[in-house]
Amino acid sequence: MSISRDRELADTLYALVELSEHLKHDLNLLVHSLQEAQHAETGLAANTDQANKALEKTQLVHQKIESLIKLLLLNHTDATSILNEFEKIRTTKLLTSETFSLAHILKAPLK
Repeated sequence: MSISRDRELADTLYALVELSEHLKHDLNLLVHSLQEAQHAETGLAANTDQANKALEKTQLVHQKIESLIKLLLLNHTDATSILNEFEKIRTTKLLTSETFSLAHILKAPLK
């Protein structure tokens, strides 16, 4: 792969991780608000179940994206190039005082 393709891959994967985290957070808020509303009315049980299922699916998608990143970094022939692109993203996030969503993946020693 070329450096521009590695950069695009790293940017896309990181954007997916951030998007899935935001979606998981939003669904979690929805589930809690539905549960609170369910105490007031009994007809919201089906909506709460659907929201819980959506939250579970979002968590699964998030785990699969993280697994994909781990596999790429461990097995890709140009993994150092991809890792460097993630480090650039991490540096940018740190300089803007934002959290870096992949810290738990990238801190693990890569073989």
